[in-house]
Amino acid sequence: MQPDADNPPYQSNSRNVPKIYDEYINKEVRMNGQKVKLGDKLRADGYDIIVFDYENGGDLIEKNALAVVELTQELYRRYGANLQKDFVLIGPSMGALVAQYALAYAEKNNINTHTRLFISFDGPHKGANGPIGMQQFTDYIFQKNLVGALSKRLRNGLHRVPSARQMLVHNSTVESETPQCDNYRNIFMSNLASVGNYPNLSKNPSKVRKVAIINGSNSLAPNQYLQPQSEMMFLRVKRRGLLGLISGRLGDRINISINASPAVGKETTTDVWLFKPLINLALLKAPRTRYYTNLSSINK
Repeated sequence: MQPDADNPPYQSNSRNVPKIYDEYINKEVRMNGQKVKLGDKLRADGYDIIVFDYENGGDLIEKNALAVVELTQELYRRYGANLQKDFVLIGPSMGALVAQYALAYAEKNNINTHTRLFISFDGPHKGANGPIGMQQFTDYIFQKNLVGALSKRLRNGLHRVPSARQMLVHNSTVESETPQCDNYRNIFMSNLASVGNYPNLSKNPSKVRKVAIINGSNSLAPNQYLQPQSEMMFLRVKRRGLLGLISGRLGDRINISINASPAVGKETTTDVWLFKPLINLALLKAPRTRYYTNLSSINK
């Protein structure tokens, strides 16, 4: 059934499901030498595509996972009699952890999700690495209230919401120079272990198969764009007049440098300098530097 004005390929919600479908699913791919739109091709082949989005994507992973379990039950109650095949559950990025917990929880509690295939797409199953320099920079501007009403949303969206604290192997909230996670992650890993970590092919009544896909180089080439200790962001705003002509930080309103973590040892990853004449004394902590150590201890 082809999508049209009376039969769109999606139903909308407040978080813009049409955009998710158009920009991330219905992408141009090459099949048998021909360019096709993936979403349109799947629908033409008789598949239905359901986009499950969260009301609050920053909420606990387990909470959104239980909603996925309920979704599979509701779909089967409504359409099970007409299903030709069981479901295929695809989880991108954090969605892979949501799907992982959902399937493992359902199996542990003898709930048939009617899922035959679980595809993890870029899922951080060993934990997520968020640049510690960016986290520290966001912390700093939030503490100084430099972004006004937007500050809470920006800070929470990066690394302080529950789901981010569950995923990140090094969270700046711990204030550690070595990679340490927030306790939210320890609790999440414990909860995963309590349900068996992953669905088991031999035990699941739906016989769910597990496949992992990672986005990267077809030739297995390493990342050449971001090297250890390389600059990730640099922002400089100079003052006008005489001070603006003075070289060095004294002539700057803002001077921010964020570097990637070093391969070994400790180096500055966040360097912030703010110059405001009336409150300069309050900002003598700037430039604020934090340190980060070798990433080799992560994800072994």
